[in-house]
Amino acid sequence: MLWLTGSGELVVVEAKPDAYHEVIRAQASGGKHWTAPVLANGRVYVRNARGELACLDVRGAKTP
Repeated sequence: MLWLTGSGELVVVEAKPDAYHEVIRAQASGGKHWTAPVLANGRVYVRNARGELACLDVRGAKTP
């Protein structure tokens, strides 16, 4: 699962019925965020309340 916090942190969580397992957490953008992140073609798009758009290329990204 992919989450974007109100402060712009992008969080990837492994979907398990028995436990919460956070895979990675990273600051994606600054400012307040109210929109959902969008994943398309290996890129994550986020937009903050000021209308600024950020694109994160996650193609081939490795998790710890």
